[in-house]
Amino acid sequence: MKDALKWILLAAGGYLAIRATGITLPTFGGAPDTEPNRVPPGDKTPPVDDSKNTTSTNQTDAAEREVITRRAAAGDAASIQKAVALGIKFNADQWNWYRQQETGTETTVDLFPAGDRAALLTAAEYIARRQSAGLGWLGRRRF
Repeated sequence: MKDALKWILLAAGGYLAIRATGITLPTFGGAPDTEPNRVPPGDKTPPVDDSKNTTSTNQTDAAEREVITRRAAAGDAASIQKAVALGIKFNADQWNWYRQQETGTETTVDLFPAGDRAALLTAAEYIARRQSAGLGWLGRRRF
């Protein structure tokens, strides 16, 4: 029994060692193993694997959206335009938080519409509310 187990383990180890070197082993009744990005012998260009590229040029990743949001809340004109174009909306408290993250200055004035603290505002509306409250729209920027 020990000899049979020893030979099975040796065969499995040999198979794994040969497989790790990249040598193609014959298959038994099935299709040969294919590697997704393996270049055929006569082809000089590798195939393109688009399965991992799920973002398009029209989408913005989360980190970039956060940077745009923070800068828009701080009053950066270009970021305000980008935020409006991306349809980014938050309530006044959330905009204040992003502004604080960017400028280090806390806003304690209520900027939400009367009676509707949860009302969603675009970046332009938020800045307009800051201006109408006499707070101005520029702050210390760290970018």
